[in-house]
Amino acid sequence: MNKLVSLIPVFLQFNNDNRDAESLKRNYERQISSAERKGDTDNAKKLKQEYAAHEKAWESQYALREKTFINSVNASSIKLEQKEITKIRVLLESSSILSKMPKNDWFIRGNAYLLLEEPSLALEAYEKSLGGKDNNKYKLPKYAIALARSGNLELALTTYETLIKIYPSEPDFYTNKGNILVDLSRTEEALNSYGKALSISENHFEALYNLANLRSDLGQMAEAISDYKKAIDVAPKNPDVHNDLGNALSITGRPEEALSEYSVAIDLRPDYARAHYNRGITLTRMGQFEDAIKDFDRCVRLRLDIPEAHYGKGVAYSNIGDLENALSAFERAIVLREKFPDALLAKAKTHAKLGEANESLNDLTQFLKISTNGVSQIDSERDFDALRQTPDYKNMLKKLKFD
Repeated sequence: MNKLVSLIPVFLQFNNDNRDAESLKRNYERQISSAERKGDTDNAKKLKQEYAAHEKAWESQYALREKTFINSVNASSIKLEQKEITKIRVLLESSSILSKMPKNDWFIRGNAYLLLEEPSLALEAYEKSLGGKDNNKYKLPKYAIALARSGNLELALTTYETLIKIYPSEPDFYTNKGNILVDLSRTEEALNSYGKALSISENHFEALYNLANLRSDLGQMAEAISDYKKAIDVAPKNPDVHNDLGNALSITGRPEEALSEYSVAIDLRPDYARAHYNRGITLTRMGQFEDAIKDFDRCVRLRLDIPEAHYGKGVAYSNIGDLENALSAFERAIVLREKFPDALLAKAKTHAKLGEANESLNDLTQFLKISTNGVSQIDSERDFDALRQTPDYKNMLKKLKFD
């Protein structure tokens, strides 16, 4: 029975858990003593193993408490190294047998599950943490985040509205409410919610950035650019804002400025695949094809699963007359996304330029199966002029019922 005594110092670290620890210890002591008196050594051994597992579980839960970053204000947005993710997952799994623990420990577990991007498990833990006078300020916001990430948007919205009634001067709540409204396609209300956050704190980064993104989505590009720039004034080293400002500038026909913003984003985060892709697109439009290829290459080395990057690289290669490399790039794009009409059409054009009529027809067949205005697109491409006059092309149209 000495083994059972060792658990008490662990439980004592949890303040409010002492009675549960004592109750658990006494319960197991009674069961183990009863099994030993009856000579049921197998059951006694099993009970001791169960108790040891609970001891291990509480040690793991305490280790979670010791990881202070889990309970930081921005815990839900922290990016963890894989090694730390593995540690947290092990601690959560080894302590999962605990059915009773203080509300604050359920809250810790909710935070940990959010960090692991498991919102449904976070939600279960947060629901067990609710209750008591610290609910609103510290627990309900995290609960609302878990609701939103698990798809319970209406309840998340209701939770933020409750928080706003209690804390009307907290800009974070208006910003997060705005995010939920965007997800619910209630854009005018979202604009108002972001505006309310900024009326409380004009330099609130998340409100500025999310407002800029929404205005960009709505086509309000001048306003979006202005808000992106304000967000950059607040957080000049945030690569995402520079990238998104670059997109807005590119859309409005300001490629040189866009190029500058993408370059800043890449300087701040050299492994930013999407910024490399966006800069590659802009360089292609500016006719700087070889530099564009370098960016597309960097993008696909960082993220092999972006078919648009392979397609962009193929377009750049085509423009410098390197048809073999263009063909390879288009093929890779189609491997990643089978129904990629632009890549199929570009691959067909490349085969036509190389004099490979059969291969071009095969690609055009696949292209026409997924493109609603495919024939008119083919008719507008001079690279297909000779192919369109062949019986094989006409038979293809007939088989696909486009004749």
